[in-house]
Amino acid sequence: MATKKSTKSKTKSNTSKTTRSAAVDPNYCGKCFVALALIITALLFGLFYYMGQAKTHEESKRLEAFETLARAYIYDNYSKEGVEVANLDNIGITEDDDLYLEFTVTKYEEHIPALHRKQRIHFQCDDNDQPNAIKIGCGLATWIGEWEEVSKE
Repeated sequence: MATKKSTKSKTKSNTSKTTRSAAVDPNYCGKCFVALALIITALLFGLFYYMGQAKTHEESKRLEAFETLARAYIYDNYSKEGVEVANLDNIGITEDDDLYLEFTVTKYEEHIPALHRKQRIHFQCDDNDQPNAIKIGCGLATWIGEWEEVSKE
């Protein structure tokens, strides 16, 4: 009887040894290590990219102040009291590195919007010697669209 017990214990120990050796495959560990390294690299790249693109508090306040001044400039120079109102739509930079302001002028008849048109101003600061240069040293180029009827909705 003693021999039967020992053979059973040997078979159990042999099966446990085979499962351990199958789980510790060197190729499997290498693949896991490479996958983990790629994930960590991607996360670090994303973190550094986000940190480089994020605006500081001071930068966001400067942009807010510039947008406020641009809105005031458009309203003051392109609105006619009681008749036309100009509102800034977009601020951008052209391919030629010129700053532009896009805005809409709305014409009112008896306090009801009747017509509107798109307009655009380009500040061409690379061409300081232009005859239409203003005090800040930039030339101005404007584009004015056609008047269109405002929908009743």
